[in-house]
Amino acid sequence: MKYFINCGAHKGIAINKFLKDVPDPEAWIIHAFEPNPYCVTEYHTGVIRHNDAIWINDGFINFYVGTIRKRIEGASVIKNKTSGRLDVDNPLRIPCIDFGAWIKKNFTMEDYIVVQMDIEGAEYHVLPSMIKDGSLDYIDILYLEEHHDRVGISEVDNAKLLKEVAEKTVLRKEYMLWDAKGNK
Repeated sequence: MKYFINCGAHKGIAINKFLKDVPDPEAWIIHAFEPNPYCVTEYHTGVIRHNDAIWINDGFINFYVGTIRKRIEGASVIKNKTSGRLDVDNPLRIPCIDFGAWIKKNFTMEDYIVVQMDIEGAEYHVLPSMIKDGSLDYIDILYLEEHHDRVGISEVDNAKLLKEVAEKTVLRKEYMLWDAKGNK
């Protein structure tokens, strides 16, 4: 089976672009994870929507949205994220999942899995956890938008993590380079 998993799906731009570019869109099962309740979006028909935040355990977590444009400003579970004008005094309480455990529970090593991850700083918790639990080995291609400069991760630590991730999967940085309308 072939799967496209969009972590931080926002308005579905990555999903729409993926479906436009992939030669056999009907062959893919698509999951969209978007925990921001202000980003209620109708995704392409057949997309499986998840309202959970991608995280390292199942449960609930504080989620910080923008103070002005709640739907647009890079909301995050990372309180100290410096972009997005986050309202750190009034977090929302949202469900979260252990992404690595979810991968291992729902897929096999034989499945072909493409993940697009734009989770606003949470990648510095999620990816090390996935390396440790072996779930990153399930991922064939990872498109990653990194946020190290916005969450206090040094260039050295960021490079070290990216190297570890690239040893486990095909890593593509800057998540396919799409603009707000889905154009390259």
